[in-house]
Amino acid sequence: MRRNSNRPSVAILIAALALAACQSTPAAPPTQTPVNPKDTFVTPGAPTPFLPTMTPAPSPTVRPTATAVPPTVTIPLPTLAPTRVGTPTPTPVIVNGQPKMWWVDQMVKQADGSYMAPEAVRQAIREMAVQPYLKRLVPAGADPLQFARAFYATRTELARDYYIGALRDTVGNSALPEIHVDISATTTALDVRGFSQDGLSAYVTVEQLGPTVNVYRTNDWAARLTRFRGVDTIEVWKARFDITDFRWKYEELVLAQKK
Repeated sequence: MRRNSNRPSVAILIAALALAACQSTPAAPPTQTPVNPKDTFVTPGAPTPFLPTMTPAPSPTVRPTATAVPPTVTIPLPTLAPTRVGTPTPTPVIVNGQPKMWWVDQMVKQADGSYMAPEAVRQAIREMAVQPYLKRLVPAGADPLQFARAFYATRTELARDYYIGALRDTVGNSALPEIHVDISATTTALDVRGFSQDGLSAYVTVEQLGPTVNVYRTNDWAARLTRFRGVDTIEVWKARFDITDFRWKYEELVLAQKK
């Protein structure tokens, strides 16, 4: 898995996917061996794109996860004001100097060595995962240029609310030469899995379909592209629970490719 705090911001990366049809694939995390013949990794060692039908079966030696309500992802109209929606998570218990979240005792170990958390936790990650994309979706009737300028001005708040670690600094502090906003797009968090043993990190797969974008230069706000039809993409992100904020955030982009 590549960790580079100097790489371009996420906004530039996603714009590049839309405009250049995803020319490259980021480095993948340490090699894992698929346990199901149908689980084929896109790149050696990277998590699979996690099709929605690939629901992992609980280990027969460990008690199953708690029954949960089937997930639904509600996509509201985006607003420019930063939205802080905390997960319904109590203060973690400190065990041996380390935080222990309530769902750790309910996680089920998988055959590949990773863990699966209860559905309530996975749903909280799904809901977080779509929000940064919705933040750059121009509302119906809004002026795309004015929206783009306001979106660019709020990138520090966006970074604080949805990113953690080096990625937060990259998103929040970069003076981008260009910014793109979505005129239309459908974004869905397909799956969440691969939890760490401490329950504080996991992988989420995000699909974006039908993106139409406007691209503006930030030095003079001239439009470089308007209503450009981008490509459908699949992205795999590593998410981490921020114990200071009590919510899930993006930590690293693991995989990005055309759908």
